[in-house]
Amino acid sequence: MLRRHARFFESLMLAVCGGLLGLVMALTANAVVARVEIRRAWLVGAALLGLLGLAFLLPIGRVAFDSLALESAFYAGLVFSPIFCGGLLFGSSIKRSPDVTVDYGANLLGAMVGGVVEYLALLLGYQALLVIVAACYAGALVFRSRKGVARVTAAGS
Repeated sequence: MLRRHARFFESLMLAVCGGLLGLVMALTANAVVARVEIRRAWLVGAALLGLLGLAFLLPIGRVAFDSLALESAFYAGLVFSPIFCGGLLFGSSIKRSPDVTVDYGANLLGAMVGGVVEYLALLLGYQALLVIVAACYAGALVFRSRKGVARVTAAGS
C-alpha cells in the first residue's frame, strides 16, 4: 500500500516539475523576445524541427549517464527545449503583428488542437506525437513565411 502511494506521489511530482519546466521555458522565451529582435525566424524554426527530430531519434532511456541528475537534465532539455523555440516564434510574431487578435486566436486554436493530439499520444505513443507536432510546426512555419510575403507584397503596392 505504501509503495503504491509512493509511486503515485513520484508520478505527481514529475508531472508538476514537467509543467513548471515548460512554463519556465515559455517565460524565458518571452524574456528573450522582449530584449532581442528575431530576424531569422526560419533559423529558430529549423532548430525547433531539429530538436523534435533529435527527441524522436533519442527516446528517453536511449542515452545513459553515470549520474541520474545529469541524465534527467539531458532529457528535460531535450523534451522541453522545443517549447522555448516555439515561444520564440510566437513571441516574435506577436511583437511584429499588426493584428494581435488574429495571432492570439491562432495560438488558442493551436492549443486546443494540441490538447486533442496530446490525448492521441496515449493511444499512439510519444514518438507518434513528435511526428504530429513536427508536422504542425512545419505547417505553421510555411504559413508564417507566406503570411510575411503577403505583408511585404501588400506594403509594396
